[in-house]
Amino acid sequence: MSVLSADVRNDRDLLRAFAEQAGQVRREDDPKLAALVEQLAAIAEQARAEGIGSDDTRDKRKVLVFSYFTDTVEWITEHLAQAVKVDSRLADYAERITAISGGGGDKERVLWGFAPRTTDAPDGRNEDLYDIVVATDVVAERVNLQQARHIINYDLPWNPMRLVHRHGRIDRIGSSHSEVYLRCVFPDAQLDELLGLEERLHRKIKQAAVSVGVGGGAVRKVLSGEECRQELRRALENPELDARIRALPWGTGSGMAVEGSVPGYVFCARVADYERPQFRYVDVSDETTPVVVADTLTCLDAARPRRGFDTPRELSEATYRGAFDAWRQARDSIVESWNKAADPANLVAPVPAAMQRAAEVVRTHRPPSMTIEEADRLVEALEAPYPERVLKIVRAAMASSERPAEQVQAIAILAVEMGLEPSPPPELLPEIDHGDIHLVCWLAVVPSSSTVTAQLGGIAPADEP
Repeated sequence: MSVLSADVRNDRDLLRAFAEQAGQVRREDDPKLAALVEQLAAIAEQARAEGIGSDDTRDKRKVLVFSYFTDTVEWITEHLAQAVKVDSRLADYAERITAISGGGGDKERVLWGFAPRTTDAPDGRNEDLYDIVVATDVVAERVNLQQARHIINYDLPWNPMRLVHRHGRIDRIGSSHSEVYLRCVFPDAQLDELLGLEERLHRKIKQAAVSVGVGGGAVRKVLSGEECRQELRRALENPELDARIRALPWGTGSGMAVEGSVPGYVFCARVADYERPQFRYVDVSDETTPVVVADTLTCLDAARPRRGFDTPRELSEATYRGAFDAWRQARDSIVESWNKAADPANLVAPVPAAMQRAAEVVRTHRPPSMTIEEADRLVEALEAPYPERVLKIVRAAMASSERPAEQVQAIAILAVEMGLEPSPPPELLPEIDHGDIHLVCWLAVVPSSSTVTAQLGGIAPADEP
C-alpha cells in the first residue's frame, strides 16, 4: 500500500503540473492556430483571385477544418471568431464560421448552411450561411460537401482511413471545382523525430493502397461506395434511361469491351424476397480455375464502363454461352456464403483466452455476495471478443490477487466501470437453396484484344440461367 500510495501521489502531482502548464497556454501563442490563420488567409486571397462572380468566389473559399477532439474544435472556433475581427485578410469569413462536434451542434442545419447545393438542402433551409466549418469526424462520412474546395486536417488521426473518409467529403464526383486542396498540419520536427508520425502515416496509407485490387488484375483507383451511389444516381436522373432500365426483364444481360480489363462476368442477383442485392464477379482469365469475387465494390467497378455510353458493346455467341457456366458458379457462391451466415456457429467470434479464463473463475468461484443471475450475466459479458486494450485490463484484474474470490470481485468492478455487456445474439438468416436465387441482370466484360475475347468464350456452356 505504501508503494501504491507513493505512485498515486506522484501521478497526482504530475497531472497537476500538466494542468498548470496547460492553463498558461494562450491562443495567441499557439503556433498551430497561427499556421491555420495563415492558410485561411491564403485560401481567401486565392478565391478572390480565381473566383468568377460572388457565388463561385464563395465556394472557392469554403473550408472544412477537421480535428479529432471536441475540445480542440472549440479551441479553434473561438480563436477564429476573434481573428476575423482583427485580421483584415479574413474579412470574408466574418459571421460565416461555425462548428460541429460529437458534443453538440445541429449537424443537419450546419451542413445545409455550409453546402446547400450538394447536400440537397430543403426549401426554406437552403440559405448559404457558412464558409468555415470546424468539425470532428462526426461529419467525416456519408455527407456530400463537394461545394467546398478545401479541407485542413488540424491534427492527424492514427488510422489513415479517417483521412480518406475526411477527404472524400469534397473530393467527389460532381464537384464544380477542377482542383480541391487537402492540407495537413504536421507536428513540429522534434515530436515527429521522436514518434515518426509522418513516416508511419505514409507507410499505413501505402499499405492500404496496395491492398485494393480488382479481380487479380492491376491495382487502380476503385470507387468508394458513396461515389458509386452518386454516379448511379446521376445516371438515373435521365428519365428516359431510368424508364428503359426499369422496363428490362429480369435476367437481361449484355457485354462490353474494356481496354486492359480481365475477362469475366458480373452478376446481380436477388435472394427470395430480400431487397438487398447480391453481386458476384466471375474472373475467367484462367479458364481452368475461374475465381468468384463477392466484394460488392469490386463487382460494381468491374461492371463500370470506362467511357460511359461510348463504351463499345461486345457480346459474341461464345461469350454469351460462357455466361451460363459463370452464372452457375456465381449462384453456388451466393448459396454457400448465405447459408454460412445462416449457421449460428459461423457467426460467433472466438473468445480470447484471457476472457475465457476470467469467465471460468467467475463460474467456479462465485462469491456469496454475488447472485447466480449476476454471475451468469458477468460470464456472458466476458465471453465475447474484445480488443487488446480490454484484455490487458482484464489480465491485470486477474493478477491483482491470488484469491479467486477477490479476482471475481475485481473483474465485476471492472465490468461495471468499462460497461461490459453481453453481446446481442447475431441475426440469423434462413437457409436457402438454388431455387431461391433470382438473376436480375448480368454483364460480360472482355478485353479489347480479340485473342482474349476468344478465350472468354472458351468456357463450356451449361444450362441456361
